[in-house]
Amino acid sequence: MAKPKPARPRPPAPEPHIDSRTGLPMTHEREEEMRRELSERYDQLEIFLAQKRADAEERARIRRMQEAAAPD
Repeated sequence: MAKPKPARPRPPAPEPHIDSRTGLPMTHEREEEMRRELSERYDQLEIFLAQKRADAEERARIRRMQEAAAPD
């Protein structure tokens, strides 16, 4: 007669993510709110970097024009 297989041990339950602001387990709503906040911050950073890049390109263009106009 075949011996029944022993039951597989149950894997441990995953630990809940803890909200660093509250110290409580993360809720789905809070997780979505944090995703939106991060997305907004990322968008703001992209805009800031694009402005800085445009400013640097403008300064370089002006510098080249001044060098070209300078008497040798």
